[in-house]
Amino acid sequence: MKAKKIAHKVAGGIALMTLIVFLSTTLYSELTGNYALIAQVKSKILMPGLFILIPCLIVTAGSGFNMARGSKNKKIKAKAKRMPFIGLNGLLVLIPCAFYLNYLAQSGIYGFEFYLVQSIEVIAGLVNISLISLNIRDGLRLSRKPTPKQQPVL
Repeated sequence: MKAKKIAHKVAGGIALMTLIVFLSTTLYSELTGNYALIAQVKSKILMPGLFILIPCLIVTAGSGFNMARGSKNKKIKAKAKRMPFIGLNGLLVLIPCAFYLNYLAQSGIYGFEFYLVQSIEVIAGLVNISLISLNIRDGLRLSRKPTPKQQPVL
């Protein structure tokens, strides 16, 4: 059980940090206006980025669902409810956006379509960062040892 908890925490932390790196490098490259940098960031998000993120999300979700099985705890149930949204958002929005934006950037196409898809990707990324952060917050609250009530001083 201990190894599962460690894997869950490490993979979840890496997943969150990877998403933050994706978002921050995207925003930085866009703010510089350097198209070569934007293309490089889009390329790195695909490889090695997704090959880091996807396994971490799979380990986090799998170990989390396994540890939560049969639990009646409200925080655990809330975490379990968020995971399908995180996964679907990644699978149906973030991954297709990453591939398409990389295609556009490598082709040198930086028009309305690029920035529309880029906006969708940023919003979806912020949603996943928020949901994963909430899961980490709830997980930390669950793992805290309850402090014994202090005895009144007489």
